[in-house]
Amino acid sequence: MGKSIAQGVGAIIGLGLVLAACSGATETSSEPTFGSLDVGGGGWASVFKDLGRTRVVGGALLQGSGSHVPASWLGSNFGYLADAINARGLDLDLSWGGSVGYDLTNRTVLIGKYLESDNVKSGLESDPTLPDLDLGKPASRTVIGSIAYRTGALRFSGGYRFASTGSISAHALFFRANVDW
Repeated sequence: MGKSIAQGVGAIIGLGLVLAACSGATETSSEPTFGSLDVGGGGWASVFKDLGRTRVVGGALLQGSGSHVPASWLGSNFGYLADAINARGLDLDLSWGGSVGYDLTNRTVLIGKYLESDNVKSGLESDPTLPDLDLGKPASRTVIGSIAYRTGALRFSGGYRFASTGSISAHALFFRANVDW
């Protein structure tokens, strides 16, 4: 019980390349070849406290992300699409959450998790002709309740997941097996 709180801070950088080609796409066809260069980065912080058979974890991530579509990858018929995507600014999102785990036995853990992601700044520019248009992404929330069992290098877990964003929600039962190397 007297153990201190473990803390961590760090930074992340992500780079991505997306390529998609339609069969039969030509300069004069209506089927574009699409490509995007994506970049993101941010900072995170976490805390961990072991309270005997119970572990409590919390963390947050602030991340910016953006995309660039080279117009030459789309062909002359779709240059307007590249212009629209490239005009979008940086998206800034804040995600935070926590987890509580309780050891039922030395191999079995009962786990509860919560995660929320909020759009801090949208990369979209507002249009004066549409003043009531909300350009921000709705907050998303995920709640997970599960049980995990470890046997050697194998870990099995199963449980229930609820996720929502805006007016959309989803429920799921899951089961998975992991191998620790």
